[in-house]
This record gives sequence, C-alpha cells and structure tokens, in this order.
Amino acid sequence: MSNRSRPAPTGPNLAPVFLAVIAILGAALAVAVMQNKQDQAAEKESAAEAAEEVQQQNNPFADIDNEPRRGGGARVRLGDSAPAGLADTPLYRAAKVLADDAKALVAEAEAARKAGDEDTFQDKGRAAREKLETAYEKTSDWLIDLQERYPDDRQVARIEREMLTWDRALRKVRKVR
Repeated sequence: MSNRSRPAPTGPNLAPVFLAVIAILGAALAVAVMQNKQDQAAEKESAAEAAEEVQQQNNPFADIDNEPRRGGGARVRLGDSAPAGLADTPLYRAAKVLADDAKALVAEAEAARKAGDEDTFQDKGRAAREKLETAYEKTSDWLIDLQERYPDDRQVARIEREMLTWDRALRKVRKVR
C-alpha cells in the first residue's frame, strides 16, 4: 500500500465541453435530416404538379368543369319531383323483364365463349342483343320524356342507372353476327 496520492487536476474539466460539442453535432444532424425530408416532400409535390400539368396539356378538355351544377354554381341534388311508382309502369316492367332475360343470356354467351363454344356464343349473344335492343326501343323515348319533365328526380336517376347496366351488357355482345 503506497501512500501515493493522486495529483490534483490542474486543468479545466473538459467533459462539459465534449457534451456541448456532441449536443451541437446531434442538433445539426437532426436539422439536416428534417431538411432532407422537407426537400423530398417538396420534390414529390413538384413532381405531382408537373405530372398534372402534363396531363392537362395533353387533355384538350381540361378546362371544362364536368361537375353537375345548375346556373349560379349550386350542386345538383336529387329530389322526389316525379310521381311515385315510375318503375312500376307496365312499359318499364316489360322492358326490364326483357333486359333481365338478355343479361342472363349475355352471361351464358360469355361462359360459352370462354369454354371455346363460338356457335353457342353467337346464338345466345344474338338473342341477348335483340332483347336488349327491343327493351331500349320500348323505353328510350319514355326515359327522354322523364328526363325533361323531372331532371333531378331520384326515380329517374335509378331508371337511368338500370338502363346503363343494359348498355354494358349490350356492349359485350355488340360484335355478334
């Protein structure tokens, strides 16, 4: 056991200086990371704006507002202006029965085509097309009249949507000979 004592520190304590340097470097690193994230977000935003601008330049109708609005900018709201039971009229019910039969024939025709049976596809597709065209002929003038008399009616909109499903089915068999 020696009686040696440790010498008393003669210089300033450098630990707080080292801690301050490390804190400054950490803060600088954090600022650099945040700035990098902001730059990346700005680059993404400018790329999205550039892509939208290119799309608008390629679209000759980009300046047209297609939102359904009335004069004065009010949005169109569907109401109940038509008499109740439009979908229950005999004309529409008969056309809907034809169209529903035709949609079933379209599904059968598509299944036949996928199975490779072109003759069945042609036969069922032709029958479906004829029924859908008949349904359209029965209801097209009636629907135009309804659209003119009740432009923003829920029932008329529902009938329009149903007739759009007829159109989608008709497109599937349009090329049938």
